[in-house]
Amino acid sequence: LRVLLIIAAILGIVLLFVGLLAEGLEGWLSLSLALLGVALAVTSPLIIFLKLNKLIKHFDKRLDEERERARALYSEALATVKPLLLLFTDYDTQRLIEKTLPDFSFDDTFNFERLDDLSESFGYSPPTSPDISVIDTLSGTLGTSPFLYESTKKMEMGLETYHGYRTISWTTVERDSNGKMRTVHHTDTLHASVTKPKPYYSTDTRLVFGHNAAPDLMFSRTPEHSDDLSDRALKKKINKGEDKLEDLERKALTDDDPTTNFTKLANSEFEVLLGATNRTNEQQFRLLYTPLAQTETRRLLLDKENFGDDFIFEKRGRLNIISSEHTASMSLDSRTDNYFSHDEKEIRQKFIAYNNSYFKAVYFDIAPLLAIPAYHEPRTPSLEKYVSMHTQNYPTTEYEVLANKLREPSLIPHGCETEVIMKARAVNRYGDVDNAEIISRGFKTIPRTHVETVFGRDGRFHSVPVQWLEYIPIETSCFISIKRVGLSADEFSERAGQNRPSGVVYHGLYATLAEDMKEGSEAIKALI
Repeated sequence: LRVLLIIAAILGIVLLFVGLLAEGLEGWLSLSLALLGVALAVTSPLIIFLKLNKLIKHFDKRLDEERERARALYSEALATVKPLLLLFTDYDTQRLIEKTLPDFSFDDTFNFERLDDLSESFGYSPPTSPDISVIDTLSGTLGTSPFLYESTKKMEMGLETYHGYRTISWTTVERDSNGKMRTVHHTDTLHASVTKPKPYYSTDTRLVFGHNAAPDLMFSRTPEHSDDLSDRALKKKINKGEDKLEDLERKALTDDDPTTNFTKLANSEFEVLLGATNRTNEQQFRLLYTPLAQTETRRLLLDKENFGDDFIFEKRGRLNIISSEHTASMSLDSRTDNYFSHDEKEIRQKFIAYNNSYFKAVYFDIAPLLAIPAYHEPRTPSLEKYVSMHTQNYPTTEYEVLANKLREPSLIPHGCETEVIMKARAVNRYGDVDNAEIISRGFKTIPRTHVETVFGRDGRFHSVPVQWLEYIPIETSCFISIKRVGLSADEFSERAGQNRPSGVVYHGLYATLAEDMKEGSEAIKALI
């Protein structure tokens, strides 16, 4: 309304000037316009100042009162559910899985004991590429064998195609149907493109599982979504796959390569569905995939009610790696923020839905391993004992996880316009405090113009500009300190209250910028 009145006042001034200055208008019309202009120019501001402003102030006051009332009600609701929220911990999801599947046991923190076991006994190597950062971990044991969930962020240089357009016009002289000459106007839109490098970022989550069964066997399989096929389409796929298996077997028997010794199983349907034809040891493959394992794996691959055939399974000797589509972008972070609310009923709904979803994702990641009876066998104890020679308290993997959770501006390179890949390097240890250097890499952009010559329909060449972005690598580094507090994030916040130091608590570890650690450590000592 205020805007309309301001427009009316401006219109009144315009009418006043038109009525007074316009020539050629009749006297009565000029006078009418001038009087109307005066009325609008005077009454509109009066309405705004005398009436409208009072109404606005009144409603602003009412709005502030309602906002304050809403804040009070929200605070009251939070106070009501606070005792319930304090019952939750960051490890509730893992404890529920352990109670449901007793063979599972989760670690609070991915530690050197688990890392050394996976590395020395099963051949696991943490990501070392400067283009891959570990953003979360979840480790433990399944039975007597270790596992590690590993979420990573990866940067890959790809290509981006930029487009530019230019409209040209020209005239020609033509003779019309009557024989007369006429001028014809033409237009044409010219197009040019240029392809330049661009960084692309993706996240992935994989399950790493160590077991001594079939230690010399290597193979891989990729998802083919056989569960989406109709019975007729599935039968057609099996028949076609059987022909390929026979060709592959024939070729392996007739060539001179001793490494190609493929011999298909009697259960050709299972062979086609699994697709692990690149296996390196036929005997151990058969020991692994017994008739029972074949039946259970087939049921899993054709399961239409759950995730079905959506997983990569890679076996590298004693190391088994599962990467599924349903956990590719899943967050391993099970902190209580996932079901925070001011409403008790909503908390219950979120808690049940979140933990059901988490359990389902984890269970069907481990299902391809559970389908194999050999993986249920207890681990053979190793006679070799590994002596830890580490100079820090925690693996650098955990440093990267904490750095990604920290979200400190100083961890981001100045002028960075892309996502960031953080890599950690252990620096030193002072008692129970680890110091690490975090190197963050990203890109800034510089606008560029590429000019391409394009031939137009007017018979001439024209310059078409294409705007594109050049990505310039940039990086920064800073130091963080890590200390074990043995508390969840909520427990830490509750105990600290207003005295909570800066930083982040995750996996029972407290991380902050190194220069803040002294103050933070003293605050932590007071808490624990």
